[in-house]
Amino acid sequence: MTGRILRVLSWILCKLPERWADRVGIALGTLAYHLDGKHRKQAIRNLQMVFPDWDSRKAKRVAKQVFQHFGKTAARFLRAPALSAEDVRRSVRCDGLELIHQALEEGKGAILITG
Repeated sequence: MTGRILRVLSWILCKLPERWADRVGIALGTLAYHLDGKHRKQAIRNLQMVFPDWDSRKAKRVAKQVFQHFGKTAARFLRAPALSAEDVRRSVRCDGLELIHQALEEGKGAILITG
């Protein structure tokens, strides 16, 4: 059932412009923040442990932003089937790509780090 829902959501997101899909993702993240009390409380507790000087309002605001960012990231992931190679090239920056090609030509492996 969950797989079917995700496929339908992916299909819908693929039909939308990127900005709209991002907004849908943010809205879903906001909805998750309000509906998933267990993880919302855990996120707030974790933030308050790491940042003890934050008041409860700030921890709640940042926790909500984390949920929204996760929703946006999930929406972008679900839109992946609609991306062309050119779309990916425009949105990804590769530093040192020549080192990867060199390692492959020499029959060596390489470790890629993202951030």
